[in-house]
Amino acid sequence: MFPGSPDAFHQVRMLQSSVKASNFKLQSMEFKCHSNNVCEYQLEMLHHLLTIESKTLPNLSLIEQQPEIKLGMRPLLLDFLMEVITILNLSRSTFPLTVNLIDRYCSTRIVKKQHYQLLGLTSLWISCKNLDSKFKVPTLNDLRKICVDSYYKELFVEMEKHILKSLEWVINSPTFDAFIDLYLNLLISNSSNLDVSNSIKKSSHKLKLFSNYIGELFQFYPNIYYDYTSSQIALIAILISILTLKIPVDLISLLKFYNGLVKTDIFQSNVNDGEEFEEILSIDSFHSLFNKNFFKNMIKIIDNPPSSLKIKYFAENGKYSVLMKQLVSQATNTLTLMLEPTPSTPKVSIKHYNQGNFAGDNSMAIPLTPVSNSTSPNRFSPPDQIFDSAKNSFIGTLTPDSQSTSPGEKRSYDCIDELEIGTSSIANYTIEVHDTIKRSKSINRGPTFYLPH
Repeated sequence: MFPGSPDAFHQVRMLQSSVKASNFKLQSMEFKCHSNNVCEYQLEMLHHLLTIESKTLPNLSLIEQQPEIKLGMRPLLLDFLMEVITILNLSRSTFPLTVNLIDRYCSTRIVKKQHYQLLGLTSLWISCKNLDSKFKVPTLNDLRKICVDSYYKELFVEMEKHILKSLEWVINSPTFDAFIDLYLNLLISNSSNLDVSNSIKKSSHKLKLFSNYIGELFQFYPNIYYDYTSSQIALIAILISILTLKIPVDLISLLKFYNGLVKTDIFQSNVNDGEEFEEILSIDSFHSLFNKNFFKNMIKIIDNPPSSLKIKYFAENGKYSVLMKQLVSQATNTLTLMLEPTPSTPKVSIKHYNQGNFAGDNSMAIPLTPVSNSTSPNRFSPPDQIFDSAKNSFIGTLTPDSQSTSPGEKRSYDCIDELEIGTSSIANYTIEVHDTIKRSKSINRGPTFYLPH
């Protein structure tokens, strides 16, 4: 290492940062100063994130028109990338940013099947250089080893240039974990309702961990990922966490609080001419999403994560393994009880029975079992009708079947095609010059899931 080189200065900075990190008092002061600044500029940060988010959304309609890449291949690639991120110990935001780059590129260019893994690793490389420390960024030789020498080093550089040019060098995109942090900070710092603020503050660690887990799971399921923005996915994850962890907070009041933020004077003072911000997640959308079918799917999703998330959260002697097992068990039990409430027999006030009439002092007793078996008009009704007719059930339509390329066919992990790996160079395909692909408007889909069988 030559004196005066950038690497030498980098080593000095790393040494200084390690010395500062060992000083607990200095760390506490810096964290307190950071928290105060965040609280002061929370609404400005929310406006900034929502503005950037609207400009970096992928287009599902154009992705579905890819001639070789199918949505069924997507979970397999994401599972591979999440495992690489876990092994390299990269930041939490690296994964959702990588997914965003892949989807935005597939909305702009035609991707060959043999280049899909190359696109994923190169997007991961770009995200890592943008978010992680310099010493964590994998080298070109590391990338070759990760893909088992399937691509030459020159192809990664060529693909990186192609991605940056196709996305017009717009790399930063708000990720769901950034919104989760901001939402929880807004709730904790809310002085108008101290009871809610204290309840969230006591469970903030569990809430944040489980909300991030749900947000990462949603990345693997195309319909909910493409139907909702990162800001909405973060809010849905927080609502599910609060509901399943039984934190005493009213969800409708929470929705009104977050939707009211975009109408405050501080938020509106940052809005430029021509910008319009609607509610983050409307109450009607909440009711249409949180229904029986959604809870059934959530039980399957939470309890059966992809293998990469099992390695990250449930590995033996892992950082989160014990706590995550408790949270997942509590969440699945809560959702199961919501679907199948335990029947209870009401107590009634009766008098002592005497010669066919009630007489004597009042006492509490369980009523006699009637002779007829038809104790309920819904006894022999289908389960869905019983749930829909029950009181205090969520109002909303049932989730429609998944839409796929052929009628009645559902996408699942079983139908995922194996990625073919090739070494050919990247062809400069564009949607504009390919006559076989037609642009169309995005289809308004319901909140369905692609679940493994």
